[in-house]
Amino acid sequence: LRHHNKEPPQIEKNVDMKYQTGLSGEAISGYLSEVLPSKNCVVIHIVDLSDMSQDSFIPNITKVVGTNPVLFVGTKVDLLPSGWKLQRLKLWLQQHVKDYCGLKQLPLTHVHIVSARSGQNVKPTMKNIDVFRNGRDVYIIGPVNSGKSSFINSALIHVGIGGIKYDKKYGLTTSNLPGTTLDAISMPLKAGGHLHDTPGFQVQNVLPSLITPERKLLISRKAIRPRIVYMREGKTILMGGLARLDYVRGPPLYFAVFGSTTVDIHYTSLDGADRMLGTKLGTFLTPPILFSEEELKKEMERADEYTKKLYKFLPKSEQPPQATETESVTKDSEDDANDVDVDVDDDIDDGIDAESRYDLELHRDGKINDVVESVQENYPSEYDEGKTLIDMLNEQRPVPLPPEYEETTFTFEQGGEDFDCAFTDFVYPGVGWISATGKSQEKLVFRASGFSKPFIREPIMPLESDRTHRKTRGYHKHGKLSNYQYSCEYEKE
Repeated sequence: LRHHNKEPPQIEKNVDMKYQTGLSGEAISGYLSEVLPSKNCVVIHIVDLSDMSQDSFIPNITKVVGTNPVLFVGTKVDLLPSGWKLQRLKLWLQQHVKDYCGLKQLPLTHVHIVSARSGQNVKPTMKNIDVFRNGRDVYIIGPVNSGKSSFINSALIHVGIGGIKYDKKYGLTTSNLPGTTLDAISMPLKAGGHLHDTPGFQVQNVLPSLITPERKLLISRKAIRPRIVYMREGKTILMGGLARLDYVRGPPLYFAVFGSTTVDIHYTSLDGADRMLGTKLGTFLTPPILFSEEELKKEMERADEYTKKLYKFLPKSEQPPQATETESVTKDSEDDANDVDVDVDDDIDDGIDAESRYDLELHRDGKINDVVESVQENYPSEYDEGKTLIDMLNEQRPVPLPPEYEETTFTFEQGGEDFDCAFTDFVYPGVGWISATGKSQEKLVFRASGFSKPFIREPIMPLESDRTHRKTRGYHKHGKLSNYQYSCEYEKE
């Protein structure tokens, strides 16, 4: 599991780092604060630029590392739209690291932007790390699925670390599933010292509650292409069934939606959004996906098959206990009792125009499309028995979703200075973000909600809704393509 079942002799389990994946950032912060200050090392903190929040950083980082230098590396820059600029991104990351970690000073030489997949900026980053290292140990820390092992693999392949270069087939195991690195791994370096890859800590987002087909829809593998919408007050943007942004009060603005292209974006009214979330969550609004009885059984069979392959390579002491025959019979009886027969209702009244519906087949591959097509459009009321759609969704997953959306209201005394630069990002951890662009001297009110607690930040890609991009790409006006010529009074000022 750790090295594609081809573990080279140079890589070994770090017995000094006695923690495994699955811990919170605070728990790992307390543990590392007892270990790292007494060591002579360099700490590399990895963060995912496409999904960054305050939970992505180790709390009290200065107390954790002691007097050792810490460098911050933003990964997965290849997932951002092509308009990003290196210097602006470094300044943006520097400011947010200082705010989130409570640092008074952070030199720009301690901040790096890389792409582990393409190797972009990996070589200058490793040269800078070697300057700080000078024969000392290197510790790689960061949240789960932030690209720590991928960064190490990329450095070993493109540059080498400490005089060592590995072939790609002997790299550390990586995947789009969180928690792939089970425990700390050490790698001796010829120039002295060791390289330590540590398990990631958990962050507060919706990903742990999603199962594999839903994660495949949500996790981007290509550069994000923002979808632009021109929206007036009283309208709503829905990112599948996971996030929602209500525009409560203010003049017309442009919104750029950043997220996986396999997640459908819906534009509707406030009442229409309430009606859709109450009746179409998990069916028309996906992810999450409300599986039919047949598809749920197939998904459980896939999970059992994967689990058997997974534990095949682990010691017997780490394998889960086998269920007895009595327990199996009891489990089957419970499953039969929970089975619900449903009918398909093709008459969908969701409160939005037909043009605003995206065709699921345009965005999903064959396997995921088969799953989504098998999902029933609506559950008849006689089968609900007082259960909400979230209750039905939670019956099908090991880690339940929150019982309701977490809602936050954001108020701005005024908007941006023009219609070319965004003035804020509404961020939904694990899902994506929405940037707002527009000129206004009036008070603006937004209501953001989702299964992950939303927050606002300075925009990471502020120019994606400027005039050039709006004209070349077109944009959606209330769910329809429009050639609006910027004739509103706010544009004339």
